[in-house]
Amino acid sequence: MTVETVRGPVDVAALGVTLMHEHVFVLTPDLMQEGIGDTNDLDHLKRIMDHGATIGCDRFGPDMYNTTADRVATIAVLREQGYADRIVLSQDASCYIDFFSGETWQATKEQVVPNWHFEHIHRDVLPALGDKGVTEEHITAMLVDNPRRYFTPREG
Repeated sequence: MTVETVRGPVDVAALGVTLMHEHVFVLTPDLMQEGIGDTNDLDHLKRIMDHGATIGCDRFGPDMYNTTADRVATIAVLREQGYADRIVLSQDASCYIDFFSGETWQATKEQVVPNWHFEHIHRDVLPALGDKGVTEEHITAMLVDNPRRYFTPREG
């Protein structure tokens, strides 16, 4: 069995212990939008949440798609409008990414996306959200409570 990567198929046995991360969207056609993962379109995001979905805000760091400042502003407005219970904050930095294999490419990654690392959320994003009026209670909801509710199996 293999896993497809940007460098081609990799045998699963060669991966070792691996945590896989994948963006999977199962939406009805009326909720689909190009670039859904990188939008600040408040009406569109609210419409998705109003249909019962929890949105994941997780591509902090690669600012070429959607800057950290814009993501923070979007989350702050959604929180202000009562949507904090339907937002999950996370990040998709990785220990290794095969887009940037080898020392030269790792150095390039550091130059191109310097905030794409494990500390960015806690060091930069959470303080910026606090500056926008997002409370510790709301941050705990987005980091702990909402993911727990999402991943807790329903009885019955």
